[in-house]
Amino acid sequence: MVYRLDSRWTTTMDPITGIAGSILGNQRPIIATFLELAPLSSFKKFLKQDVLRARSRAKVKVLTDANITHALVDDFLESATTRVIGISASYGRGCVLTFLALASETYVLQISFTNSSQHSSRKFNQSPLGKSRQLLQDRILCNDAYRKLSIDMHRVATSLFYDHGLFITSAMDLQSLITAPRTSLRALLDLLGGQEHVNQKNACRVFLNYDPKSDETHDVSVRAWCAWKTSCLDLYVNNPRATKPIATTQQPLPHLQILASTVRIADRLHAMKPIKVKNDIEAKFGNKSRAHQLKLTRFKTRLRELTDTQAIVVEFKDKNGKVVKTTGRTTRVEGKDAAIVTQKAIPSGNMTIFTVGKEAPTNAEAQRTDVILAALKMESPIFDDSLVQTIYGLNPQQSRSIPSTKKPNIVFDKQLNPSQTRAVERILSADEQHKICLVQGPPGTGKTTVIAASTMNIVRSSTPANQRSVWLIAQSNVAVKNIAEKLAQCKFYDFKLLVSFEFHFDWHEHLYKKIEKNIIRSDTFKLFSVAGLRATLNDCRVILCTVSTLSHPLLISAGFPALVPLDTVIVDEASQIEVGDYFPMFNMFGASINKFVLIGDDKQLPPYGEEDIKGLNSIFEMKHLRKHVVFLDTQYRMPTPIGNFISKHVYKGRLTTQHGIDCTSSCRLVDVSHGEEVAQGTSWINYQERDAVIHLARKYNSQNKSYRIITPYDPQRGLLEKGLKDAKLPWQDKCFCVDSFQGNEADHIIISTVRSKKVGFLNNLRRSNVMLSRCKKSMVICTSRAYVNSVASSTLLAKIDVFFGLDGLQK
Repeated sequence: MVYRLDSRWTTTMDPITGIAGSILGNQRPIIATFLELAPLSSFKKFLKQDVLRARSRAKVKVLTDANITHALVDDFLESATTRVIGISASYGRGCVLTFLALASETYVLQISFTNSSQHSSRKFNQSPLGKSRQLLQDRILCNDAYRKLSIDMHRVATSLFYDHGLFITSAMDLQSLITAPRTSLRALLDLLGGQEHVNQKNACRVFLNYDPKSDETHDVSVRAWCAWKTSCLDLYVNNPRATKPIATTQQPLPHLQILASTVRIADRLHAMKPIKVKNDIEAKFGNKSRAHQLKLTRFKTRLRELTDTQAIVVEFKDKNGKVVKTTGRTTRVEGKDAAIVTQKAIPSGNMTIFTVGKEAPTNAEAQRTDVILAALKMESPIFDDSLVQTIYGLNPQQSRSIPSTKKPNIVFDKQLNPSQTRAVERILSADEQHKICLVQGPPGTGKTTVIAASTMNIVRSSTPANQRSVWLIAQSNVAVKNIAEKLAQCKFYDFKLLVSFEFHFDWHEHLYKKIEKNIIRSDTFKLFSVAGLRATLNDCRVILCTVSTLSHPLLISAGFPALVPLDTVIVDEASQIEVGDYFPMFNMFGASINKFVLIGDDKQLPPYGEEDIKGLNSIFEMKHLRKHVVFLDTQYRMPTPIGNFISKHVYKGRLTTQHGIDCTSSCRLVDVSHGEEVAQGTSWINYQERDAVIHLARKYNSQNKSYRIITPYDPQRGLLEKGLKDAKLPWQDKCFCVDSFQGNEADHIIISTVRSKKVGFLNNLRRSNVMLSRCKKSMVICTSRAYVNSVASSTLLAKIDVFFGLDGLQK
């Protein structure tokens, strides 16, 4: 049976992946209807493009990958008189490559790909579809007589391999020819010949996906033809930045698999970024004003300087009560203060502000792309790095030294338990087989104590002839701050903490009061001379920062790694960091790293996106490394009954507890029998549980108890925070989502589970473990008893009811 696309149908937003924009490779998924019609090879039309002011007379043939013939290929290659082919791809559900367009000046082939999970099998290769794809690969994709050009060629090249088992050679990534950020509008305009040659609005629609309703089956061909057109420009012909092209045939298959998987994970994580964010604000503006001074009230939803792919949409009510929308732009953002100008004047009253469009890639994300591109072009030694080889198991025959029987002398002002001692000894070990060291630390087992003891002993052992240095890094700013406070608590102050200006200024300065003298803020990086930085560091050998700070563009130029080399790197929260996030660090500093320590817990929060993306792992999921992990086996945080419960149901009884509280009343479940989950966007709230939590908070506040409130769902967090405000109770730094509270603790914890009809969040053991392991003295869980005993009967929450007995569930 032969099909063609019905041109009456257009694309829509994929509700699962939410792919709508803003990597220049165009990620809009295709949702199309196929009709039984004449053979596709006979279907012809002319390309109508409105991106470039130059005219196109290219004919278009739409076909499936099963209908590629020698005659068709001959016809297409004959049209490629300049020996240059433009390429563009379109990606569907799960970012799978679904369409490929190949363009010469006068001819575009638009190929839709059949899903074929067995594309590497011998049987498939001998099938008609396999032979057709082989023809495409041999005659076009891997024909070195023709140079292939594409925006985001790294995505095209790796997706062809990852999804369809196809290789490509002589493939040029066009953004490598320019200096502008690769996903910016400036980059696009430069590539297409400059603003005077481009219809900017249409270019944004076709390349930057401003309009998710446009016809992707048409746009993929336009992008391919525009890619070919760049070959006519001086940018391509006489460019000194022209680099070695990509040839995936030259990559060892294990390397190509790693690169392709890393690109796919990055694409899917980008697809999960929200397209529309409600900015939490307090607005101050005059009557019928267009200029507005705003007070931002939440860091996570703060306004930022807009990127090329973003816009501000403002909603307000007119004098008749009708909701009116207008657009706006930011004119100033400084901490919690921001100013915007709107197209329409807004009368006095409330307005709601949304940032529409995805954020631009972070510095770390951009650097990871650069590393992958360099590796694909065989210009990066990333796979020669011994850490990368060990982590990915690329050199299983790697010689292993005989471990030393001599144990290091540990000096620390606090007594370590046996498992903590083993962990510190492993970290201090100079044995080659311990160059990568994994430490698993369940909740409350003293991970930061291990980090502090190890750091202090490494610095103590440093000599003028052997200057040792330590970089302590983590995924979150809060985790880094916790390590710094632990060092200070141990009377060790010889460290510097690098913190981003955006996170610190006006938002979180209060978190750093205990260690304020040790902070170096990122906005000062550009001010340092070598001598100035040396004076600021004052021979300090310990640096703390987040993983993303290692990708700060001024980190190297400011001189930090030169003065304090990345000799020993200790990563906290390592089970939350996707392996590909280390690529920039290994690429820049891998040669200097002599010890790589990862401390985390694969029974707590995983890397973001792990539930939705197959193959997204932390190093703790690498089985060949996991078998050498050191397990911290004693917890000190939770009351004994809660600790025993967590040990039995999460850690198979391996976790022991040392705690002064051993009464079962340390854990109570409050039956909010009338509580009902209510949809709030794509999330959930529960008004009745809010009321129960506020009642408990009022009681705790009157008793001067130190408490925190945690919940799985962000809208419920906002509802609880507002409830505290309305009740005139302390509300700042009181309400948290579970995901943002890992690594934190409080004397008393109040939990709102929210759900009443479906399991939802509670189906995830790792998140449930975090939620139930935060208290130092007591924990109260607000939920519905009927829900726990029915819908949620298989969850960790239900096991608490059984473990503590029915008397624990109270009205």
